[in-house]
Amino acid sequence: MIEILALFFIFIAALELWIGYKVISRSDPFTFISLISIRFIFDFVFRPFTFTFIEKYQPGIQGINRGLIHSSDAPLYSLMTMILNDLSFLFLLIGAFVYLKNKDIGTKEVKKIFLNENSYLFVGIFIFFIGLFNWYWVIQSSGGLVNILMSLGTGRQNLFKISGSSIPFEIAKTFLSAGIFLMSSYFFTKKRLVLAWVSIIALFILLLAFGGRGLAFAAIISGLIAQNYFYNRINLKVLFVLFLIAIPALTFLSDIRRLLDGEAEIESLEVSSVFEISSAKQAIIEFSYVSSAFDYDMGFHYSVHENNKDYFLGQYPLGITMLLPRSIFPNKGNTLANKFSEKLFCDGKAGCKLDVGISPSIVSGSTAYWGYISIPLISFIIGYVGMFFWRYTVHQIATPISIMVYALGYPYPITLFQDLGAFLLAATPILLVFLVSYIFLLYSLELSERYTSELFIVDKFNLGSLAPKRFI
Repeated sequence: MIEILALFFIFIAALELWIGYKVISRSDPFTFISLISIRFIFDFVFRPFTFTFIEKYQPGIQGINRGLIHSSDAPLYSLMTMILNDLSFLFLLIGAFVYLKNKDIGTKEVKKIFLNENSYLFVGIFIFFIGLFNWYWVIQSSGGLVNILMSLGTGRQNLFKISGSSIPFEIAKTFLSAGIFLMSSYFFTKKRLVLAWVSIIALFILLLAFGGRGLAFAAIISGLIAQNYFYNRINLKVLFVLFLIAIPALTFLSDIRRLLDGEAEIESLEVSSVFEISSAKQAIIEFSYVSSAFDYDMGFHYSVHENNKDYFLGQYPLGITMLLPRSIFPNKGNTLANKFSEKLFCDGKAGCKLDVGISPSIVSGSTAYWGYISIPLISFIIGYVGMFFWRYTVHQIATPISIMVYALGYPYPITLFQDLGAFLLAATPILLVFLVSYIFLLYSLELSERYTSELFIVDKFNLGSLAPKRFI
């Protein structure tokens, strides 16, 4: 009986995702709802189906809940997770629909209002090199590139911190991404498709050095956003094909990372073991672990109801302390992802310390700070604010810098209402790169206008042959 119910709620989740991905995004496949729907295919459909009907409630070697949830309780908490996820996404869709009601969501031809292209290119290069300098600083401070690559499998929560601060790391990834976005948007506008994607792939490689698969693939999504708005429209079918290609790629990177323990030598790595998949069943299980949010949620619900853990009710405002350095406030809180891992696996265990974060979902994040009763309201607000953020940056302001902000920040309307600390940690560098980009763009435009005026004066005295033809 419970399997029939599970199948029913998996079907409901798939239907909700189809509505979010197909109906809302009918005129633009890169809305907030469209992009998060791609991620939720794993969390709401693929992983629940695999856990229920293929693993038979027995998580494999990668299962985060292995040994945490009693096998007899797994079916109930698996079903509970599915139901709450469906409820949450339903209200998120309602919030999005309420915002979009009576609003024109037709795609604006951004590339036609992309003026002063050279200024954006120069600003993009400048922003990129700020990020590259910080990338080099973080890599070298963490032991050099080879040491970094060999240590990616041991946990990365503290690997990229300098004197206990993750600010250089956040600045590095944000400025690298922003710089490449502005540069690639210029290339797309000039129809230089190869140059655009070479720069995006370079960003992918640089971010992959930080070890996060999601972070690296965000570079590809950012590139697709730039191509969609500055070169030509990308339809849903193309995104779906790319999504299918990404699944084995993400799994491969995950398996490679497991080989890196910080102690092995490069020549001793048995990369061939990654390709040893004995059956279609094993392949599906491997692919399903691209995201473990479903498993994390099961562990969360189990610990709340079976172990009476109340988590962090009322502590949401304390997230503001993330803006303070630990030298000033040594006891400031961690992000919810770190709190989750400590609460699930280390609560009450002396000397237990984990170098891993468990990313909260909409359901577990809302419940941790506000309680189960908050799920419909917070989900509604997330849908409303997420679509407002997309429409305001992409269709109302509609400049390369505003679209850059959207490409960097579209995942964070979710964390704003669930984890203030994580939101500030991500949003502050985005605000910083926006301000720096905007200031230097104004300065660049001022220089360009002054130079053009000087050339006009030269041409007035019949000396126009001295000026470049593109200015006269």
